[in-house]
Amino acid sequence: MSVRVAVLLLLAASANARSLPQPTLTASAGGAARKDEHPLIRPVSGGLASCTAEICTLPIDRTKVMMQIATDSKGLVGTMRNVIEKEGAGALFKGAKPALLRQASYQSIKMALYEPIRDAVMRATSDDPNADPTLWQMILAGGIAGAVGTFLTSPTDLVKVRMQSGASYDSVSAAFADVYKDGGLTGLWAGWVPNCQRSFIVNAAELATCAARPPARPARPRRRRPTTVSHPRARRPMRAGTTSSSFGC
Repeated sequence: MSVRVAVLLLLAASANARSLPQPTLTASAGGAARKDEHPLIRPVSGGLASCTAEICTLPIDRTKVMMQIATDSKGLVGTMRNVIEKEGAGALFKGAKPALLRQASYQSIKMALYEPIRDAVMRATSDDPNADPTLWQMILAGGIAGAVGTFLTSPTDLVKVRMQSGASYDSVSAAFADVYKDGGLTGLWAGWVPNCQRSFIVNAAELATCAARPPARPARPRRRRPTTVSHPRARRPMRAGTTSSSFGC
């Protein structure tokens, strides 16, 4: 999961690191949307970026699950080689369908909820409606948005992990039906508490770090066109990826 977060935010950094005019922010700053930005832009782009990161890192995720359930782990490379030898290279992508379903829904929900929750926290805790959000307000809003998104999509994560750990199903819908048959409706949310706890920590670090704006610095003449990594607009998502990965390990 931590690798996925880092890859996702690096993708976001690449998309944003172009020399474009700085966007006009609404009165509620700290990562606010452009005035002319459609409300679905961030949820949809977040879902698409997350799906891209998910499919790129799925072999590592499958290997991680196999290492977690193994009694004698052979390490990352050894476990991956063992999976390929026994099941073929395609086995590294087991659980791709529920994984993509989870990422598309989870990231879209999280991105759509963050700013409304942040604004609600600001209204409840600040006397100045035009004040910028403080760091702790963004941390709380990011954690709540991530936890809610994780709770709502917990069944997809459960099915993904079961498929990655070796369970065989004819389809994703058959997997959901089998889980429901064994544990009922509540069975689909097995493990949601630790999932939401981890998601709160990861997203509190990720969203707050990405949205936080550093103090303004005096303008300095540029000697060369900034690269994807060195551009100022690329630093926030990269910083957020590093922070959230560290807290979510």
